[in-house]
Amino acid sequence: MISGRFGDELTSSGDFPWMREKAHDEVEFRLERLRQLSSLYAGDSRFPSTTLISPEAQGTDFFEDGMTLDRCIARTSPDPERNWEVLLPGGLRTLVGHFADLARLLAVLNEEGIPILALSPQAVVLGHGGGLLLRADRVSPDLAENIDELASRIAPEILLSTRIPPIDECQIVYALAALIHECALGRPPWAGRGATEVADRILSGVSIVDRTDIVLDPPGLLGLLRDSLSLDPQGRPASLRGFASMLDAVRDGARPRAQRRTSEVGSGTKQRRWQQLGAVASLLLFAGFIGRFSAHEPILEDLVEELSVAMLVRPLPVHAEDAPVDPLGRTLLELHGESASALHRATRVQRELAWVALRAGKLQQARRAARFAVQTDPIRPGPWVILGIAALEQGDRAGSIELERGLSLAPLDLFDRWSIAAGQFYLLRFDDAATTLATIIENTPGDADAWFHHALALLRSGDHLGASNSLARSRQIRPLDGWIDWLSAEIALTEGREGEVRRILEEATARFSASKALALRAGSLWDRLGDAPRSREWIRWADSDRSESPHREWRHGDRIVEQGRSLLLVGPPVPPE
Repeated sequence: MISGRFGDELTSSGDFPWMREKAHDEVEFRLERLRQLSSLYAGDSRFPSTTLISPEAQGTDFFEDGMTLDRCIARTSPDPERNWEVLLPGGLRTLVGHFADLARLLAVLNEEGIPILALSPQAVVLGHGGGLLLRADRVSPDLAENIDELASRIAPEILLSTRIPPIDECQIVYALAALIHECALGRPPWAGRGATEVADRILSGVSIVDRTDIVLDPPGLLGLLRDSLSLDPQGRPASLRGFASMLDAVRDGARPRAQRRTSEVGSGTKQRRWQQLGAVASLLLFAGFIGRFSAHEPILEDLVEELSVAMLVRPLPVHAEDAPVDPLGRTLLELHGESASALHRATRVQRELAWVALRAGKLQQARRAARFAVQTDPIRPGPWVILGIAALEQGDRAGSIELERGLSLAPLDLFDRWSIAAGQFYLLRFDDAATTLATIIENTPGDADAWFHHALALLRSGDHLGASNSLARSRQIRPLDGWIDWLSAEIALTEGREGEVRRILEEATARFSASKALALRAGSLWDRLGDAPRSREWIRWADSDRSESPHREWRHGDRIVEQGRSLLLVGPPVPPE
């Protein structure tokens, strides 16, 4: 039923004019086509094999391969952010990655003539083996029969229109974003008992994601949901594949936002737009002349905040260990590298960009950004540390001079302190790093990464009891974290508790699989436990992007030394264990 917003009398949802435009035969044809695609696409290379279409229903709520999202939402809704950690290793962060794969699947279906304009939680299954499965029997292209059920999950321009609007990919983005919203916050963005109530709330209310008291982890999810659930279609991501890339970036810790689309209507609009552009250009020229761009400060702050995530990628680089490259660094560089590189005089942007480039494996770009930062502010330690690490990673021993210079300078802010800790880690000065990290913890006691690295520095300094205490604080802040599991296992191995090490490795298998750096360390642990087959299996996965695995030595204090990466004689010359 639809309310008096569309007239004084209550009207049956089946009487909407746009609903009568869909012929029953067309709906049946599309359903049959969807059944065909469900079996055809099981191994399609255009989307990951973990995201499948279920050809048939295998039960009402539970499937052999997983559980429908409505049951997951019912179990997690009291506290979704915490309770998803119980259902899924990595919690919401992992789920966001699964939704990115589902977005790519919906893009393929849309290209095949099956636009999914509404997604109920009963139509999607969380697989036991990871990924989301789409139930063909619950994905109907016909909205008329279930308008009351689907009203909160279809784009507002469809619900509120008196005729069927042209299908736009951003409407499918809205449907998927509404489902993500329900998983992350426990209810749809516009909840109501039927289409009438939902329509009324859309026209008169404020959605949940627009409230200022909502906080989500990963931190970039809330902003992307605000864009994707915009009542204005021009404010949403334009394509499903673009939305999928944004979800990947959110999973990796970035904060992507949709670019507003524009459409030109009428020559008068064009003329006004050119007049506005002319006025803006004049103002920018004047601002450039006087050397002030104060209006850009909020933009720069957002850019610095998004780039800063790369600093806390774990673990901090250590000389001769595996290369300090992480997928998050590549994602951030792809999203912001071009725009950040153009801001040569923005010192804070350049030093954050240097860390991003370092963690993306773009060492020359890292040195270039660090040089720009040094030129404008030479007394800060951060850029000098990055210059030194990047040079040493390139095989230039002279980088130790730049690194030592950075460590000799006094830190002026949190970035500088983290940079000094990173430089001390890189040179294996773990006692000094523990001291620096203790200072960081005094200023940011709720930082799980600071406690983690403090525990790692203490362990490598020989203080396994202190390491246990710091790691416990990190776990309180961030439970079910694979890196914390790994360090717990290293501490247990140091203390001779091999049974505990095996238990951790068995229980945290999924979390270790999420990162190749973690997989390498899991392989090291299994090797030191004497289980060579399992060790080879993990190391093979860690090196899957390489043509061959390099020779490695497992050193005291959980250190790894790779062949050809030890340029400096740092630390005690401990032989392989």
